[in-house]
Amino acid sequence: MHIRHLDIASAYLNGDVDEELFMEPPQLLEDALGIISKDRCNGKAMREKAASMLKEIQTGDKVCLLRKALYGLRQAGRNWHRTLDASLRKIGAKQTNADPCVYTMDGRNGMSYILVYVDDILFFSNKPDRSEKFKTELSRDFKVKDLGEIKYCLGMEFSRKEGSIIVNQRGYIRDVMNRFGMEDCKAASTPMDVHLKLKKPDREAYDEVRRLPYRELIGSLMYLAVCTRPDIAHAVSYLSQFNENFGKEHWAAGKRIIRYLKGTIDVGIEFKPNSTTLNGFVDSDWGTCPVDRRSYTGYIFLLNGGPVSWDSKKQRTVALSSTEAEYMALSEIAKESIFLSSFLAELGFGKLANGVVFNDNIGAKKLAENATYYARSKHIDIRHHFIREALRDEKIVIHHHSTH
Repeated sequence: MHIRHLDIASAYLNGDVDEELFMEPPQLLEDALGIISKDRCNGKAMREKAASMLKEIQTGDKVCLLRKALYGLRQAGRNWHRTLDASLRKIGAKQTNADPCVYTMDGRNGMSYILVYVDDILFFSNKPDRSEKFKTELSRDFKVKDLGEIKYCLGMEFSRKEGSIIVNQRGYIRDVMNRFGMEDCKAASTPMDVHLKLKKPDREAYDEVRRLPYRELIGSLMYLAVCTRPDIAHAVSYLSQFNENFGKEHWAAGKRIIRYLKGTIDVGIEFKPNSTTLNGFVDSDWGTCPVDRRSYTGYIFLLNGGPVSWDSKKQRTVALSSTEAEYMALSEIAKESIFLSSFLAELGFGKLANGVVFNDNIGAKKLAENATYYARSKHIDIRHHFIREALRDEKIVIHHHSTH
């Protein structure tokens, strides 16, 4: 499919205000009105209107009534999305239920797709003329900048190679290295030492390093972990626990991730056409956190040869056994599996949605498949039994996959 990248100029300024909003006159408004009222290049009516407004503002008891949304307004994002949504519906786009920022368009020669991220719009179609028509129709309502075939969007770089699509963030990684002064650092082979066990430092230790930009470092790495680098997702999630109380060892662990990224800067996600259905893999550790003894859940979904969804996060409660930790992890991946399946079905790829979830704990699999009373599992929170309902309704399928 051809992927056309469009950008809406001054997006938030297009949003309509549906309520009465007032604001103080902005700085330099008086100077601007004075220039307009005296500039002979402007028409007489405009000069007189500017002079009248200037006279009213100089009284000191006037405020501005907003007719359009402005940047910085709390409602601006919502108003812009509502305005864009109305325009897309007028063109013939249909909003998906799974994701309100993804639209579909039916056509004689197949389906087209529209992805929206604030003012960035990606149009997917197997016909180049269809994307040109879409741009023309959208230009009737907004000032549209055509960026052509997608190359770069939201810090991600896109390229095509022999029938595959590759997504990476080389430029973003270089920016992160430069920002934290690690352009000449030595590469590391892993994002985190497997034996690393971090604890919150005492107050004196924290006071010593509180000026280090630790939060900024974790925030920069978080965007990578969310977009194109599932290989650092666990390390970043683990270190983000200490944003409010960190020490030198936490700072060193954060810099190690950058060192790992330097050695893998060209690594990205590659998607190729195949007939494999959506497959998910889930695992958990058991009580490895030395602070609160909670376990971690990690899962990943693969489609067309690359990961499409992943997560690594600490469980909310303390698991009393490895089976319980794996069982809670199954509940998390079940929610994501149901969402992805419904999303793919809406996009017209229902056959790909009938995937399988793999886990490496037979006990957790049996516990999910058999709703039987067990003395060792009676305390498990009711929210985790969601997996049983999903299995009963045949929304997901669980298969055992060896740890090795």
